[in-house]
Amino acid sequence: MMGYGYGNMMGGYGYNMMGGGVFGFISIVVMVLAAFAVYKIITNDSSIKNGDSLQLLNKRFASGEIDEEQYKAMRNTLTMK
Repeated sequence: MMGYGYGNMMGGYGYNMMGGGVFGFISIVVMVLAAFAVYKIITNDSSIKNGDSLQLLNKRFASGEIDEEQYKAMRNTLTMK
């Protein structure tokens, strides 16, 4: 009889295309985690972090690129929460 048990059109044993049962659930979880990882990689802001910003600001001040007033204003802006 076609469609039941071993040897049906979907590959036998009545499992679905994802593997069925626990394996199907695990497959879905892995796909969701992979999609989440790709999303985080794509949306990760690769701009300079706050600590790096302060180091850059210190270098600019030390080299004379900005004056003390600008330095203090920028430092206060960066350290505000």
